[in-house]
Amino acid sequence: MATRRDVGYEDRVGSSGALDKPVASVAPRMGKAFEALGMRTAGDVLRYYPRRYADPSTLTDISGLVVGETVSIVAEVRSAVIKHAHKDGAPRVEAEITDGTRTLRATFFTKRQHVAQHMVQSMHRGRRGLFTGKVSVFMDRAQLTNPKHDWFDGDDETEQRAREEAGWPTPLYPASAQLDSTRIRAVARLVVEPLREDELTDPVP
Repeated sequence: MATRRDVGYEDRVGSSGALDKPVASVAPRMGKAFEALGMRTAGDVLRYYPRRYADPSTLTDISGLVVGETVSIVAEVRSAVIKHAHKDGAPRVEAEITDGTRTLRATFFTKRQHVAQHMVQSMHRGRRGLFTGKVSVFMDRAQLTNPKHDWFDGDDETEQRAREEAGWPTPLYPASAQLDSTRIRAVARLVVEPLREDELTDPVP
């Protein structure tokens, strides 16, 4: 069976000069992190394919999580509160996220009270997002510690765009400690949005 490489898929995706621009020109502070994953140009970003997609309309079954694995799950916030360390008073946010049946603790550590307050305000009950982190156990309960989280309702987008994107599948890319899937998606958008149709070659013959 012919593969995408056999039919020249990688070679045909975007042959325009617009895609030859270095990633650093789009995301100056993240250029080295992208290069470490093999992405040096805008075209490389478009050819860096997701390993899978998360469906924002379907919650992840929490009972299937395995301790020690790094996971990306779709879940809803049930509650979020600020607690403080006994030793130094440093704040942390403890959130309960749910698949509709079971709950999982997500703990976020921070040294700043205003950051913790902002996080709690953003984690209102019923808000749905993608949480990425390593599953561990604390006091006989599974939890995610400092998970990356990406809201499906798009606080940073316009209301109309947020409503549109809330139903889109979310691409999950192979990532690194320095560059998570959320940042890769953001830069891919910065690459794609300015392009004109005539600057891209259709990869499907």
